[in-house]
Amino acid sequence: MPVLSDNQLLAGLMPAPATLLAGVRQEAELLARRLFASQFMVVFEVWRQQCCYSSPGTSRLLGYEASELSLQLLYQAIHPDDLAPVTRASALASEFLQQCGPSADDELMPPCFSIDYRLRCQAGHYLHVLRQNFIIARDEQGRPLATASLFTDITAHKNTEDVRFSLDRPEFAGWLAARKGKREEDELSSREQEILR
Repeated sequence: MPVLSDNQLLAGLMPAPATLLAGVRQEAELLARRLFASQFMVVFEVWRQQCCYSSPGTSRLLGYEASELSLQLLYQAIHPDDLAPVTRASALASEFLQQCGPSADDELMPPCFSIDYRLRCQAGHYLHVLRQNFIIARDEQGRPLATASLFTDITAHKNTEDVRFSLDRPEFAGWLAARKGKREEDELSSREQEILR
């Protein structure tokens, strides 16, 4: 798509809106194919624990068809060494979000829980993925109804096998530190707490 200078635009050399829009769409589709080549998204209905949407990248990256996908399958596909920390971190983030409830800022920027771990593909090999969870629908009381999980293949960038997680709420690290004394079984290592600060 040709790039026009401000002078050309002012001189009326701008393509017709339909032509410009078609070019922009074409560029956007090309960019999306490049950007999303290493990503897929899954949307879950929280109360039924059921997958209600899976993007085309799911089958390309993991080898599973959308109809096969379930929360159970995605947890069974977590590397055995990563399963306990992923489950524990997910439960902690969920508990924190339920206790603090939705904030006024959630409408503009919903909380994002991020965690990276190894996920088994249908062919048997593992990918390092970064999973980012967002609440995309709530009921009248603010309880989550649907969540979206964006998975990004970070295999080429991940050199270690440790599991790292974060929640983009500043008070989360303090909540974890205060909670540490209350429940020994959920205790985070000092390294995990360093990461959260």
